[in-house]
Amino acid sequence: MWDVVVIGAGIEGSSAAWMVARDEKISGENTLLLDQFSLPHSRGSSGGQCRVIRFAYSEDYYAAMMKEAYELWLHIEEVTETTLYRKTGMLWVEQHPTTLINEAQQHMKQLGMKFTSLPPAQLKTDFPMLSYPDDYSAFIDHDAGLLMAEKAVQSIQDLFKSHGGKIYDGIQVLEILPGDIIQLKTTKGVLKTRRVIIAAGPWTSKLIKPLGIHLPLETLAINVCYWKEKRPGWYSLDTGFPSVVEHESPSKNWTIYSTPCYEYPGLMKMCSHDGTKVDPDQRDLEISSDGDIKLISSYIKKHFPGLEDTPSIVERCMYTVTPDRDFILDRHPRWRNIVIGAGFSGHGFKLAPVVGKLLSELVLDKTPSYRMDPFKMARFFPQKVFPNMAMSQSHKGEDRVWDVIVVGAGIEGSSTAWHLAKSGQRTLQIEQFPLPHSRGSSHGQSRIIRKAYEEDYFVNMMKEAYQIWFDIEKESGVQVYRKTGLLCLERHPAKEVESVQRNLIKHGMKYRRLTIDELRKEYPMLNYPDNCQVVMDYEAGLLKANKALGTIQNLFRKHGGTIYDGEKVTEIIPGSIVHVRTSMGVHKARSVVLTVGPWASQVLKPLGLHLPLKTVAINVCYWKEKHPGWYSADNNFPTFIDALPSGHIYGIPCNEYPGLMKVCLHNGTEMDPDHRDSRLSNTWDIDHLSAYIRQHFPGLEDKPSVVERCMYTVTPDEQFILDRHPRWDNVIIGAGFSGTGFKLAPVVGKVLSELVMKKKLSYSLEPFRIARFFPVKSVL
Repeated sequence: MWDVVVIGAGIEGSSAAWMVARDEKISGENTLLLDQFSLPHSRGSSGGQCRVIRFAYSEDYYAAMMKEAYELWLHIEEVTETTLYRKTGMLWVEQHPTTLINEAQQHMKQLGMKFTSLPPAQLKTDFPMLSYPDDYSAFIDHDAGLLMAEKAVQSIQDLFKSHGGKIYDGIQVLEILPGDIIQLKTTKGVLKTRRVIIAAGPWTSKLIKPLGIHLPLETLAINVCYWKEKRPGWYSLDTGFPSVVEHESPSKNWTIYSTPCYEYPGLMKMCSHDGTKVDPDQRDLEISSDGDIKLISSYIKKHFPGLEDTPSIVERCMYTVTPDRDFILDRHPRWRNIVIGAGFSGHGFKLAPVVGKLLSELVLDKTPSYRMDPFKMARFFPQKVFPNMAMSQSHKGEDRVWDVIVVGAGIEGSSTAWHLAKSGQRTLQIEQFPLPHSRGSSHGQSRIIRKAYEEDYFVNMMKEAYQIWFDIEKESGVQVYRKTGLLCLERHPAKEVESVQRNLIKHGMKYRRLTIDELRKEYPMLNYPDNCQVVMDYEAGLLKANKALGTIQNLFRKHGGTIYDGEKVTEIIPGSIVHVRTSMGVHKARSVVLTVGPWASQVLKPLGLHLPLKTVAINVCYWKEKHPGWYSADNNFPTFIDALPSGHIYGIPCNEYPGLMKVCLHNGTEMDPDHRDSRLSNTWDIDHLSAYIRQHFPGLEDKPSVVERCMYTVTPDEQFILDRHPRWDNVIIGAGFSGTGFKLAPVVGKVLSELVMKKKLSYSLEPFRIARFFPVKSVL
């Protein structure tokens, strides 16, 4: 029996759970935070790298709440020793008459907040890279800035756990049965609690409608767009450029907001505060909707002459909005032990600590700290129915010499850094983006893990990789592996399947050869032709990717490692002491490991290495079941790989999104990693997959419900590069993991660490040497 269960582990739910757990009348050990997806994830409204934080509100109640929210964010930073807030200032522009600006300035003046008014002439003088007509005015909210979003969610969840709170992720709530004791029916059984807070973001309506509440909530899919600077530094945070907002006014029905270049170097985030209405379970079904991108492009042409007018990167987020864009913070009109937090309308993140406080006060029957009239459900019905902080320190004065610097904090670099730290090496890991992030090749919920390989050396390496993954689970107490089995499929003469089977036999692995009749009998939801050959790898399964990466990074820190994130490496200067120049200064080390994924070519070319690496963007597609459970991991449906002449297709059973199976093509469109989504209309792979689904998976819809993006860096032979630089043997390179490196990362990290420490190598590196691409010999 729980005292309080919070449904939804986004920023609002996590803040509410933390506030409940720290209350002196509640035992944190009796507080549970539930999330339907494996944490961390980017499925809802709390993902992404940063959010604007500001005092400037035209509504007096939000302005008052923000004053305490700032104090709570600074408290969170102090307690967790994690920097979450970076001061940038915010420029609020508005066309005359400046009604909203005037109201915001009035509230800020009453609260004693710093701001500076900018009449049109001053706006032009102070910001020559902007182009607003003379009928525009503006003001600066000096204490506004950025919140490191994913890091903030994680920090609050860590605080919740430090008070004894429990988190159950990957568990979906199916039904809420109210009463003095509330019963929650979930995918893992029934939970009982005295009180519940529903803070499920886009899924709130689905949970509360059976409770008799039909709120006017809409879920919008937002295109989060990044636009390239024409002149480096014009719109950069490092040169003092602020966030910019042109807020909706009586004459307009939109809001445009932007944050300075920070997440992607040289790319400014600019978005519309409006989007396309969606079902949250099928967020990307209408992937062709780009009306907001056209709006922003037009806005950039008019007002931001220093930006390209085509986005380089486009990501997705969801908002849940109310008609008046105010929150819902209220008790259920019948059951006071059910509290609802919803409709945060794209501006709730910055206020989350105060929102969490209010939700905790409601659920614990305390007097709310703020007036609640703007947030009550009854407003929708005719009658009542129911400080100056920096993100990271500058390292310009740092004189220490590290044993090793690892550049890149994806799964390969993090595994390498962990092995080095375990071996007593003083190790620094540098990552260009704030962690965690979804910019490279290591993010997402799942990867296939298998021993079924054609190459004998990969099978041999996978034997140890499995054992290290188990060791990681044991040391961390975090489960990252789920056994599902793997179907290896191929049409006659099936040379790859035959090779896989030979290797599984040779290495004593548990496997089974299935006839086509056995396949059809055991998996009637599949439709493959008579000439299809099948081998089952019984020990295969899936790795929880985000969780695995975060766990290894935590183990690295536990062994004394240091991570600097949000710090881009701009130059590697080799020598007996390697100098690594970054956006924050210069670091020195006796050795350097370069595991920079899609950015390998950019980093290696100045070192005289022109490797045949190609970066491709992959559409990661999720397809809805027609018959619930047919393709579910919970019903023992396996992963699969189909070795087609046109390219491998692989799939992972329903696990990440309930009722959605991941099926993807192991190939994509070649692109520049700094402009991953510049070819949004290129969907040839999705068309190819739709045809494949129609032919072989009759129980799946043939249009993807969710489409996400990932990147692979591939070599011509699709084998890794694990080697020393031919000239500088203290420069170690790991690259070209070709979409198959995640599962092998613990062994890859071990081998790269052995190269650094000049130990005897655990495996032959003949298949992975740089020299195979050139007539020049490697130094190995």
